[in-house]
Amino acid sequence: MVHKEKMYSQRGIVSYMSKTDRNLRFPEHFSAAIFDFDGTLADTTQLWQKIDREFFESRNIPYDATLSEHISPLGFTDGAHWVIETYHLHESVDHIIDEWTAKGRAAYQNDVVLRPGAEKYLRYLRSKGIATALATVNDANVFRAMEARIPFHELFDVIAFGSEVGCGKDRPDLYTYVLSQLKTSARTTIVFEDIPVALKTAKSLSLITCAVKSDDQTQNMDLLAPYADYSISSWNDPRLVGPTGENNGLR
Repeated sequence: MVHKEKMYSQRGIVSYMSKTDRNLRFPEHFSAAIFDFDGTLADTTQLWQKIDREFFESRNIPYDATLSEHISPLGFTDGAHWVIETYHLHESVDHIIDEWTAKGRAAYQNDVVLRPGAEKYLRYLRSKGIATALATVNDANVFRAMEARIPFHELFDVIAFGSEVGCGKDRPDLYTYVLSQLKTSARTTIVFEDIPVALKTAKSLSLITCAVKSDDQTQNMDLLAPYADYSISSWNDPRLVGPTGENNGLR
């Protein structure tokens, strides 16, 4: 199998690197980067909304997008506990996790791809000596369904799941675990996330935070702004925009 990096022409990589260097002024901005997956590196919001809608409506529970927003940062285990307690379901946590995993795995195996420019940006960071990590509350079994198509272990130094630390992104454990694995300081590490609760948690640890515009039509970037040092709208043009709109005004 031909690795995807061989598909990029040398001229294209050099052009991309020169442009990105001007935008981000490496290496003084950060020494490591932590990425969320769903909504940040991949457009999966509508996929999970469809899975969630089927899940709730099959139990005669009215669905709206705020349910997906609430469950998203919790991860499978905490999300299942929340659903059972909130709606008094007579189901086990494992049963709900199995249902979400089966539906997610089927969809991810065939349909989920990285957002345009994301893989090139990740390879660029690694070429500059910047450590990269994936921190997700998605299920490890769901991710394994994509391994034949997405070279995760070529793109990330560390891959961490919420299940490894026993909580979602509403608590700091996942980020502190990743920092320990990267052996890097929070103040020199940037986190890319697309939801407010994750950015708020990252901010509480003094991580550099970047809000990412996702495919979620209900996403309100104004809700992310209080917790974001920067924002980004496309991996094809990865300029970090500061709170006043200026390009690369790192603190």
